Amino acid sequence: MFLAGAGLSLAQRTGELPLTPTTDGLYLANARVAGQEGAFVLDTGAEVTALEPAFAARARLETSTSSRRIIGLTQVEDAGVASVDIDAGPIRRTASDAAILREALPYPAEADGLLGLSALLPDDAAIVEIDFRDHAFRFHTAETAPEPNFESAWLDLQPSPNNLSVWLAPVELDRVGGAALIDTGVPFLVMNEAYERVLKAKGRLEPIEITGFDENADRPEVVRIERLKLGSVVWKNVPVYVLESPAFAALGRKDEPTLILGASAFKDMKMVIDIKEGRFVAAPPEYFDEDRRACTGSRISCAGNVTRMTRS
Repeated sequence: MFLAGAGLSLAQRTGELPLTPTTDGLYLANARVAGQEGAFVLDTGAEVTALEPAFAARARLETSTSSRRIIGLTQVEDAGVASVDIDAGPIRRTASDAAILREALPYPAEADGLLGLSALLPDDAAIVEIDFRDHAFRFHTAETAPEPNFESAWLDLQPSPNNLSVWLAPVELDRVGGAALIDTGVPFLVMNEAYERVLKAKGRLEPIEITGFDENADRPEVVRIERLKLGSVVWKNVPVYVLESPAFAALGRKDEPTLILGASAFKDMKMVIDIKEGRFVAAPPEYFDEDRRACTGSRISCAGNVTRMTRS
């Protein structure tokens, strides 16, 4: 289910990559790619690293054509692909594929591209942690991984119908089941039209008026979800965009209820992915303390929006 990357030193048994939050709600990691320093969005919704056109030009990269896709709200088909070395803290990659975006990312302005899963995950990674409160990405191999003990909270990750190396987890929107793409490269939440149809049929959608858009521009539809449930985590009154992103078709889920669960959902939380067992858990960091193993029978409730969290 997960991409094996090229050229990672197996001496790198564990490591931590600092993250910098942006005003857009995303997280940047400093890295040297193809000999050039840059800041890149941590993007768990992308299979491979993607580079801004301006950054690729500075690095003078030679590209070939490939059908490899970037998953997220930006999808690239038949994009130029370059072979690059990546140096990001404890992460060392040689001859790693990187796609060259045709257009600049819509956000954040300071980003030089996206660091995708094939760059972030060691070949022998066992446990991955993303700590959104302390702003860090960590990985452990089997030899260094802490023993996970969250049996009541684990969610089994679902394979993508198209065998893409991304993280899909079961989710409920107003008690209607679907699959969520865990995508830290997107700042908000997006459902596909298939999810919208099912929720409308059950009379469970409340449209929201949004401001700040050019009056001549197309305004995306936004709805309010009263209850979003991901394992032992519950959000209440969550705004969700309705878009038919190319990501849903690429995932093989265009006609199945699917949600892109963006970075804003995980603010001040901690995420742990057990790659070996194909499972996932997310909760406020205090639930991972020795005396309060994650979500053991407890439920987290978020009131008002996805960033204000209180324990219930």
